[in-house]
Amino acid sequence: MNKYIVPVYSDDECEVFIISFMATNLRDAEDKLMEKLSEQFNMDITDNLYDDLYNKGVIVGDIYDIEEF
Repeated sequence: MNKYIVPVYSDDECEVFIISFMATNLRDAEDKLMEKLSEQFNMDITDNLYDDLYNKGVIVGDIYDIEEF
């Protein structure tokens, strides 16, 4: 398992924060990120989740494996 981090900016809260989680690979990390974002922003997981978040003023950065740093 690897630890992944993702920077997120929220217009409503005017803040940048980091979401971190453990995953087995990048695909698993993408799935877990979608779950965390849908929980945090109270949205359903759809193919358009990132677009829906963007329309609400939420910008999601790239997924990074902490080992890269």
